[in-house]
Amino acid sequence: MDYKIAKAPLTITAEAKSKTYGKNDPRLTYTNSDLVSGDTISGALARVAGENVGYYAIRPGTLTAGDNYDITFFGADFTINQADITITADDKSSQYKDNIVELSY
Repeated sequence: MDYKIAKAPLTITAEAKSKTYGKNDPRLTYTNSDLVSGDTISGALARVAGENVGYYAIRPGTLTAGDNYDITFFGADFTINQADITITADDKSSQYKDNIVELSY
């Protein structure tokens, strides 16, 4: 009679991250449960490509704990927020009945 050892369940949950448009991505991180003491998770999370303001799914990427685990992955959103911009109008003036000056900033 053979004795079979089943894969251990492992839950990995991505943590939501965000950045401001035009900035570098922060490091994608996760939490996990049920990892046997001494074992490790290797690889990295990945997100759907894109640099415009919006939401992008965080995916498992290359994460692995080896052949001894059956991984359940819970993704999260990566949010790119709008960048703040300040526009300052240049001071302009004109005399009554003169041509209107072109406005600039």
